[in-house]
Amino acid sequence: MNNSIEFVCVRPEHQNDSPRESLTMHEDAWAYCPSGGAAAGHTWKATAHFTVAEAKQTLA
Repeated sequence: MNNSIEFVCVRPEHQNDSPRESLTMHEDAWAYCPSGGAAAGHTWKATAHFTVAEAKQTLA
């Protein structure tokens, strides 16, 4: 495992104007959801190994 985010949640209901710095694990890799890792019903999409800042910028 490395320090990059390998999945982001793209579920429309989980996108918001104030993304949180929330990471969780998905398939033994770091994953980021703007609504927080504890939100239910994620739709994960593989990334090009983003950092948290890059994920927030891309999803904003």
